[in-house]
Amino acid sequence: MLKEKLNKIKNLKFVSVIILVVIIVLQMLNITDIIVDRKKGYHSDEVFSYGLSNSFYEPFIYVDYIWQKDYKNVNEWISGDALREYITVQPDETFRYDSVWYNQSKDRHPPLYYAVLHTICSFFPNTFSPVFGYIINYICFIVTQIFLYKLSKNMLKSKYLALLVCLLWGFCAGAIDITIFIRMYCMLVMWTVIFMYLHSKLLVNQYKPTKKMYLSLVIVTALGALTHHSFLIIAFFTAVFFCIYYLVKKQYKSFWKYGFSVLGGTVLSILIFPYTVSQLLQESGDTSFPIFIKQLDLLCNYILRDIMSIMGSEPLVLLYTVPVFILIAVIFSLPILYLFRNNPSVKKFLCGFKNLPQKIKCLRFGKIIKGFKKDVKKINPLFYLFFICVAVICIFTAYRINFMDMQYVNRYMFIVYPLVALLFVYFAYFIFTRFKFRKIVLTIIFSAVVLHSLAGRGITYLFDNERTINSLSELTADSECIFVDTQYDQTWLISVLPFEIYDADKVFMTYITEDKDIEKKMASLKTDKKVYLFLNEFSKQNVNGNDIILCNEKDTNKTSEINLQEYYAVFKNMPYSTMFKYIGKYTIFHRTYTIYQIA
Repeated sequence: MLKEKLNKIKNLKFVSVIILVVIIVLQMLNITDIIVDRKKGYHSDEVFSYGLSNSFYEPFIYVDYIWQKDYKNVNEWISGDALREYITVQPDETFRYDSVWYNQSKDRHPPLYYAVLHTICSFFPNTFSPVFGYIINYICFIVTQIFLYKLSKNMLKSKYLALLVCLLWGFCAGAIDITIFIRMYCMLVMWTVIFMYLHSKLLVNQYKPTKKMYLSLVIVTALGALTHHSFLIIAFFTAVFFCIYYLVKKQYKSFWKYGFSVLGGTVLSILIFPYTVSQLLQESGDTSFPIFIKQLDLLCNYILRDIMSIMGSEPLVLLYTVPVFILIAVIFSLPILYLFRNNPSVKKFLCGFKNLPQKIKCLRFGKIIKGFKKDVKKINPLFYLFFICVAVICIFTAYRINFMDMQYVNRYMFIVYPLVALLFVYFAYFIFTRFKFRKIVLTIIFSAVVLHSLAGRGITYLFDNERTINSLSELTADSECIFVDTQYDQTWLISVLPFEIYDADKVFMTYITEDKDIEKKMASLKTDKKVYLFLNEFSKQNVNGNDIILCNEKDTNKTSEINLQEYYAVFKNMPYSTMFKYIGKYTIFHRTYTIYQIA
């Protein structure tokens, strides 16, 4: 009898593992399909990921130090090799982690992710591929799902609900954004989930935690802190929460062991990367109270959009999605129920539905309230911690970063997204805890959410803007390229070009109102190769039959008008110009260039 029960438990565990594997495989196929078919460009931060990892003691190719206005590699012809070398490892610079540490000392992030990316790229010298970054994200995604399942199982006391959390999380827009964005956030999310899993184990084994568990806590804390500074915020509030918990429970030995474990991991990360302290103390733009409230509301909308696919204009989206899913489920279920109508389990299920109206009549409001009060007392303390972590990250981001005019802001919230998915599932389970068929209800609700997510709603990092050319690297290979922008302070975006034109022979980046000396520098090119002009015509207007471009003046807030035909004439008169032929449009980051071939 005992053997039969043990075998049954093993079989259930095996089934849950198989289901989890199937879920992860389907989610990775979905993410891969989105990367291949829908992601059409790159964020500037993705270029920085490669540049900071692989550029030898040169963190930024447009300026010596971050946030300075003294640009370099602008208003002069530079070799295309400078762009390629910025994002690739050269044969004599492989596994040079001293360069990675130096580059990150000039940036605002710790070096672990960049060291891992540099390691992968070091096996393929002088070669660029986005696959190198996706390898890290895919591995981190898989590990995150495994530990999210373990964490959810510990918290929800149910393998089924744990699988539901993984289903919701892996298919939501937030998880897709994190994985298709070649940045450190996927690794950060992984360490955060593992960190919380260790804390769930601490609660389960609160009276007898092992040395191995404390050592794991030291290591994970150090690795998380070396991935992103926001991990320290999560670690701090988690540590405060647990220290208070241990003091209330009068578990003083656990208090000291735990406290020194988290503190030890933090100190270890600072010893490995001492610049953490100065980077944390760097000034950031504080926001006024009205803006803070608006930004806080915006972050909450991002959470709803990225996890539950509820857009700002569709707060009641489930009111039409859930009924449709229920109708589909009923239509497919009726033939199965009819075929197996004599099965005892099916009979019991049908009998339960038959008696449901009578049971609803017997429900008393007071009894329900008492039941909920009992359930509240049984809530795992970690759920309160998760809510605190989400709230703290929202408040910190809304207060310290003025992002009202920024795009792609949801990346600041990525660290708590898996915890939010877990909270949503638990909250729904808690609401329906008195329902006999709560698992079926939850399956319907979250399956509807997943189906809604599969429509691709809310995915941010796709950059599928206006373009008429599929590949800029093929067009510009072994050619000379001139890039003209309309905003002087946007010339830093030369750092986005390496992903797009790393095979170009020479590149000239300039500003549309530069003086005659700059025109002379452009005219100094001696070549028999193709020459392309990339002009940002975003602000083009037609005034009295003339095409006019509005642009901001250098070092002022004034706006000037440039006659486009007169500006074209400058390039038509270049000594190497043999034509002025329209090629098409291409979007790099959030700028769409009109492309002309002039030689």
